[in-house]
Amino acid sequence: MSAVPDRRTPDREQIRPVKRRVEDQLIALPGVVGVDIGEKVSRGAPTGSESIVVHVNQKVDVSQLPADQLIPAEIDGIPTDVVEHRIRLQAHLEPFAGSSGAPASAVDTTDTRRYRPLAGGASLGPFRPVPRGGTVVDASNLTAIPGLIEFHAHIQKDFGSNVQRAWLAYGITTVRSPGAQPYEAVESREASEAGVLIGPRLYVTGQLMEWQRVYYKMGVAISGPAHLELELNRAKALK
Repeated sequence: MSAVPDRRTPDREQIRPVKRRVEDQLIALPGVVGVDIGEKVSRGAPTGSESIVVHVNQKVDVSQLPADQLIPAEIDGIPTDVVEHRIRLQAHLEPFAGSSGAPASAVDTTDTRRYRPLAGGASLGPFRPVPRGGTVVDASNLTAIPGLIEFHAHIQKDFGSNVQRAWLAYGITTVRSPGAQPYEAVESREASEAGVLIGPRLYVTGQLMEWQRVYYKMGVAISGPAHLELELNRAKALK
């Protein structure tokens, strides 16, 4: 159990600007791989005090480091904590039915399936216990990248469903369509959300609003203020 924090110890709001100011300097030090904010641990026990956490590949005795590579015990009154960075796969353990839930009676249910794209709700992070009910994906032989966003593409029915699969094939998991036939766009978005249409998450709008002439087929010529108001109301209703 964490110790009760001293009322005088800094909170995250106080630490955050100091951390932002010094993190580039800390990252530049040899062996440093990350800078974070977290509870300081001393001799294996949490202290209850928030600190600037400096992650390193390997801890080295201070006597073996030159003075310009030492991480100070405090920065502007904020304590620091040097943590050896550990990355390892955490199995999601479920107790056998009727067991007491002890580790010896648990079965490894690590999820080794492939996800293309990775389903929402999954998490990648440093070494820490996996919350009960969480999903663990064995990515030891895989490469995980954030989904890409296509910021300007017009969804059109004549492309068929293949364009949705093509986006996914190129790692695009979100598409913004700034102009489309409104009812077709809504149909595509709802089909995607329901899982009927295999494709990325869609953010769609109505037709391109133009004046007295139309260049693109997803455009509409606005005849006047009243017509503009009707088109805007329809766009709001279909959002």
